[in-house]
Amino acid sequence: MKVTYYLVRKNTLVSETVAIIIPAYKPDYIIECLDSIFSQTSLDFNLYVGDDASPHNIYQLLQSHQYLDRLHYKRFDENLGGSSLVKHWERCVSMTDGEPWVWMFSDDDLMDPHCLESFKEALQAAPGYDVYKFASSKIDRQGNVLRRNKFPDVMSTEEFLNIRLRAQEESYMVEYIFSRKAYKMVGGFPQLPLAWAADDLFWSKISMKTGIKSINDAQVFWRYSGDNISSDKGSSTASLKMQACYQFIEWIYGQKRVLHSLENNNLPIKWFLHQLGTLKNSLSAVEVWRIIGKAWRFDSIIHFRAISYLIDTRITRWVRKYL
Repeated sequence: MKVTYYLVRKNTLVSETVAIIIPAYKPDYIIECLDSIFSQTSLDFNLYVGDDASPHNIYQLLQSHQYLDRLHYKRFDENLGGSSLVKHWERCVSMTDGEPWVWMFSDDDLMDPHCLESFKEALQAAPGYDVYKFASSKIDRQGNVLRRNKFPDVMSTEEFLNIRLRAQEESYMVEYIFSRKAYKMVGGFPQLPLAWAADDLFWSKISMKTGIKSINDAQVFWRYSGDNISSDKGSSTASLKMQACYQFIEWIYGQKRVLHSLENNNLPIKWFLHQLGTLKNSLSAVEVWRIIGKAWRFDSIIHFRAISYLIDTRITRWVRKYL
C-alpha cells in the first residue's frame, strides 16, 4: 500500500519515553490538540500522527504548526476507520519506534500541561503497573465541561468492570497510557465492530496482571462533538454496537474468576440490556428480540429482564431492580 510520510527527529529512547499517537481524521480541533501536547512540562515523548486517508488536508494544517519538526506524520491511502477503527489504531501503533509506553490520543481532545510529568512521577512512586490512567472531563464543542470522571487510586480488573458496568463513571481511550510489552502480550486491541467497548475490553485484559493505577492530579478532556461514534445511533451503527457489546460480555462470561469477583454475576447482562435499551429506537423489533435471544446463553431469564429494560415504567423499574 502506498504511503506518504514525513519523518523527523525523535527523542533518544529512555525507560519513560512515551509514544503519543493521534489516529487523525477530523481537522476542526487538531491544532488545539497539538498545542495542548506541546504545552507539556515534560517533553519526553515522540508524537505520531496517522492520517486515515482523511478528505481534509491534515498535513497542510500541520505545516502551520510551530512544532512541525517534532512530528512524525504518515498519510495512509486506504481509509480503515470507516470499516475497522481498531485496525487503524493498530497500524498507527506500528508507526512508532519501540517506545516502552503508548498513549492513544485523539485529534479533538486535550490534555493538562502536566500530564506527562505526573505520569513520570507515578512511574517512580508506584512502578510495576501495565496501565496508568488520568482523570477526565467530557467537554462540548466550545470546551465547556459536561461532566467529570474520577476513578479510585488503584483498581483491579474486577473493580474497573464494576464501575464501568454500573455506568458509575465514563471512560475514554485518551485517558490511558499503557505498556507496549503488555499490549503485545494480550494480542493488541480487541477486534470489536466500530471499536465500540473495545477500549473497556482492552483495559480489562491488559490490567489482569497488575491492575490500573490512577493519576488523579492530572486530567484529559474528551470532546463530545456530535461527530463521535458515541453520538451516532443510526440503525446500521446500532446493530454493530450491539454486536460489540455481545462480544464484550462474552469475554467476561468466559473469565470465571473475573465474573465471580464482580459485585453481581448478573451485572454484565444488565449492562448489555441497558445498552440495548439506549439503542432500541434505532433497531427493528425483530432485531431487538434476535439480539436478546442470542444472549440467552448467558442468562436464562433474559427475556424477563429485557421487558423491564425496554418498557420504561415505574413497575418495570422496580422489576429491574430485583431481577
